[in-house]
Amino acid sequence: MSKNKKPKNESRRKILHTGTTAAGVLAVAQTEWAKPVLNSVILPAHAQTSAQTIAELATATGDLSTLASVLTPGQVDALSGAGPLTVFAPTNGAFAAIQSTVDGLSAAEVEAVVNYHVLSGNQPFSALPETTGTAPNQVGDAITASNGTIYIIDQVLLPPA
Repeated sequence: MSKNKKPKNESRRKILHTGTTAAGVLAVAQTEWAKPVLNSVILPAHAQTSAQTIAELATATGDLSTLASVLTPGQVDALSGAGPLTVFAPTNGAFAAIQSTVDGLSAAEVEAVVNYHVLSGNQPFSALPETTGTAPNQVGDAITASNGTIYIIDQVLLPPA
């Protein structure tokens, strides 16, 4: 058998190196007849990154449409600013679960509820503001926006009275 040919049952490709980088998992493969090539870069699910601002992502994310609809112009400006900010963003279902409570709030009280979901700086999920009752769960992975971090949660946080 010639030295350029391999038996049919052998792989024509082998992984030369697999490593972790800031961008994710890097795999370099070598084909039988070629120099090493970049095979793939796999971003971990928890590293979702966007060039959009927090306000833009809230507007573009279907399950955050209720949150986006109650933002005041000042809040939109703040969530579009330089940041960094951390937002614990309740899903539409979270708002629906307390609809009767939300309906009874004044515009200023709704604004205060939304503000309670925003922290200055890039914070971990454990920095979640205190709430009464059961703690909310994170839905999916954190999203890194151009101006901060979004954690989608399954409850609306109500500030202490």
